[in-house]
Amino acid sequence: KAPRAKQWFCHILTGGQDLMEVSLRVKRASFGTKTLAARLGVKTLDERTDLPIYGQWKRVRVRAQQGGWQEVRLHLRDAVDVSKAKFRAFLKDAVTSYEKQVSQTEADPTKSEPWRSLGLEWHLSQKSIHCRHKIKWEPTVLMSLVGRFKSMQADLVFDWATKTAGSFSMPGGGKPIGKIVTNIGRGMRVELRVPPQAFTPTQVDRLGEDVEIKPGTAYDRLVFWVRDLSQNDTKQLLAVWRASFGDRKKSRLRSA
Repeated sequence: KAPRAKQWFCHILTGGQDLMEVSLRVKRASFGTKTLAARLGVKTLDERTDLPIYGQWKRVRVRAQQGGWQEVRLHLRDAVDVSKAKFRAFLKDAVTSYEKQVSQTEADPTKSEPWRSLGLEWHLSQKSIHCRHKIKWEPTVLMSLVGRFKSMQADLVFDWATKTAGSFSMPGGGKPIGKIVTNIGRGMRVELRVPPQAFTPTQVDRLGEDVEIKPGTAYDRLVFWVRDLSQNDTKQLLAVWRASFGDRKKSRLRSA
């Protein structure tokens, strides 16, 4: 990566038996898959008749990323793939593109990490969900779910400054007691840190879809999925909350 830059430029993955995988991060729209593949002339494995491996897939691929970035992924075999003037010229263009994006990011960090400035608004936008995911939950469900937790603990502190999830903790600081993951299309994944061995599966089975109790040493992780509020039983959620974080006489849970 460039000096002082947070974003890396190149990852070289050497764990493959037959191919070395190279990922380059550049400014978005710098390259296109078809034009770059034609420019570099990296043949498919089937076109390389001198190799004992096979495949018709493109070994040069380009995809967009968040924050104005683009990733170029190359699957390379040997010097035949890279010892060309046009490949060296491509690397120079990639470095130039990367440096431009780094400069723009340093000038306005909110463009590369908008979740830090937008907070909850970012999560409601659902922009962290992959474009190939079919989104099955509405942003209003996230607001209502937050409302349910606030009903149980009015002064609960939420932190929305990360890209894929919001965490919440008790007032006065301390480690988060739970989080709501928002970057998955099938629904929101809710996690609660609860006392170890405090619950049986039947005590938490109506919290949402695919409820799991994941054992730990200091605490268990109670994980469930919600895409619609009807999946989340309010009485059971309140019982879990009181058993985990104290029986608060003033806590009430709205059904809406």
